[in-house]
Amino acid sequence: MRREWEPEELIACWTLLDADRNLLANKSGATRLGFVALLKFFELEGRFPRHHAEVPPAAVSYLASQVGVEPGLFEDYSFEGRTVEYHRAQVRAALGFREATRADEEDLASWLAEEVCYAETDENRQREALLRRCREQRIEPPGRVDRVLGAGRRIADERFCAQLTARLSPETVARLAELTGPDRETQEISMLALHLLQSALVYINTILLQRVLQEPDWAGRLTAEDRSGLTPLFWSNVNPYGTFRLGMDRRLDLEQGSGPVVPGSVSPAAT
Repeated sequence: MRREWEPEELIACWTLLDADRNLLANKSGATRLGFVALLKFFELEGRFPRHHAEVPPAAVSYLASQVGVEPGLFEDYSFEGRTVEYHRAQVRAALGFREATRADEEDLASWLAEEVCYAETDENRQREALLRRCREQRIEPPGRVDRVLGAGRRIADERFCAQLTARLSPETVARLAELTGPDRETQEISMLALHLLQSALVYINTILLQRVLQEPDWAGRLTAEDRSGLTPLFWSNVNPYGTFRLGMDRRLDLEQGSGPVVPGSVSPAAT
């Protein structure tokens, strides 16, 4: 959560409503201030703060002025123990959320692998997508978010490897198995090589899609719904068989026919 808030933003996001005040009951002092901090933070982020520093100081001061408590008492509120667990349960019930179960964690990991990890490799964006998904499902993010993220990436890697090896000949698969070796370092290098191959395929497919969409016939034929369903994650145009010679002094002219020929480039047919 960002640290700086303008006065009008505090009013819009951190003001206690009547329903919020009804939850205060007989809470007082640090407990009163800590509870409303949990409540409003969860409303905004879809998760609970892990420690005091996650709640912006300006928000603490504004909340304190509304509940009649000194802002400094917030430091006395404990984020461990029975009291905070009870407060979290109250907040979840009030906002219609529930705790994540082990089954939820497995479903989230599978969703990440299917919908996010193939197209998004940035770990921060993967985390943001996971938190959005939890909010949509009205689930409090699991305490082991990093573990869910790791599981999602592992499932995506395994699915990608399975899809790729399914298109390879048995002889090629056997040779790849020989290259991976028994040690972890060699296996990690092999996985990184597959990631690089995947990124290259997605990049080329994206350029191919862009070229098709530049054609007037296709531009007028596709609806907004059609465009939203486009994805560079297709493999039917890939031929993983035969011999591939690596030429570092030349490259594919993916813009062939739409502009001047780049020196040193070759047509796809020539490869």
